[in-house]
Amino acid sequence: MPDHTFDFDHAPDRRNTGSLKWDDMGRMFNLSPAEAATAIPLWVADMDFPSPPAVREAVARLADLGVFGYPAEGIACREAVAAWLSARHGWTVNPRHLLPVPTVVAALCLAVRLFARPGDGVVVQTPVYPPFYAAVRDAGCRVLANPLALATDADGNPLYEMDFDALDTALADGGRGARVLLLCSPHNPGGRVWTRAELTRVAELCLKHGTLMVSDEIHHDLLLPGHAHTVLASLSPEVAGRTITAVSAAKTFNVPGAGLGHVIIEDDTLRRAFRAELTGLGIRHPNMFGLATTEAACRHGGPWLDALMDYVAGNAALVRDVLGQHLSAVRVMQPQGTYLSWVDFRPLGLAEADLLHRVRHEAGVVPSPGSSFGPNGDGWLRLNLGCPRSLLRTALERMVDVLVK
Repeated sequence: MPDHTFDFDHAPDRRNTGSLKWDDMGRMFNLSPAEAATAIPLWVADMDFPSPPAVREAVARLADLGVFGYPAEGIACREAVAAWLSARHGWTVNPRHLLPVPTVVAALCLAVRLFARPGDGVVVQTPVYPPFYAAVRDAGCRVLANPLALATDADGNPLYEMDFDALDTALADGGRGARVLLLCSPHNPGGRVWTRAELTRVAELCLKHGTLMVSDEIHHDLLLPGHAHTVLASLSPEVAGRTITAVSAAKTFNVPGAGLGHVIIEDDTLRRAFRAELTGLGIRHPNMFGLATTEAACRHGGPWLDALMDYVAGNAALVRDVLGQHLSAVRVMQPQGTYLSWVDFRPLGLAEADLLHRVRHEAGVVPSPGSSFGPNGDGWLRLNLGCPRSLLRTALERMVDVLVK
């Protein structure tokens, strides 16, 4: 059972702390100083909750030492990550097959630049986390969009499914063969946790077309009750040999500022190439605070995580209840993973610009605009559930007040 001794109902005041989420909100979304002072940020995916006690203690020990020189290789951290992957996901990996990277996004960008060439096609399943598009376009490659199909779950709520016929076509890329597939697993936005059967079909198609699979699994620990994550590379040795898996404690334990992720590459040739690229870019020493926070989180953060996801489930239910009661036309996609809620406001008949103006400037709530995730996200909003329930309730009530007209 989850440990309920952790307090998620209260969070520190993050204003004027150099926080992207709170302090850059006004600049990024064109809020006036008065609007920014009272706005509630539900956009970028970091949580307002303090990290687990063991993580904060690890940082405090480093701070008390007061010497911040070059860190060692980080094998203890990699061993902790490998142990976590085994315990949480049943995936046994050699710690030596883990390579430290500054962020998962950096890993995606490096993988595209290394294993595709300008003009090559790279498949992404849309709508998707905006840096996926940037990773492809900034490398001079072509985005091959495989739009997710919008279906409904057993309760009539919207649900994303993969269109495998369209995926097959995208991977074929007119006979040239897509070089890379960027997979988001669990999917952001929407919080879909792909089933083993779905991932098996993805892998079959990629192997058929000779496409390298790059799997962003940064949200894979953030599972709502009743859902289990399957690591793509765990499907078979053949799949593992054509997969680069990217993981990080950043989302799970709210430490994105510590600047550390890992890629797991079981194929020796792929791993040597990736390591050489890191070295060539001067990425040699992992962040010592990243090593400390990641190791502490993987060794001691399980009870905190279980309590967190119990709390996130309650926040997801609050979104469903408040919007369902007051904005019954709006459709809420029930997250299976992540701490993000993906909501379809198109039934209100508002253009996205009007919707965003009302929500940001009249309600004082700043979500992520759906169009930033791709054209098929237009009219949706992504809401961050990683905040105290009272703050989320206030945000939802403000939104309802300006949208019920």
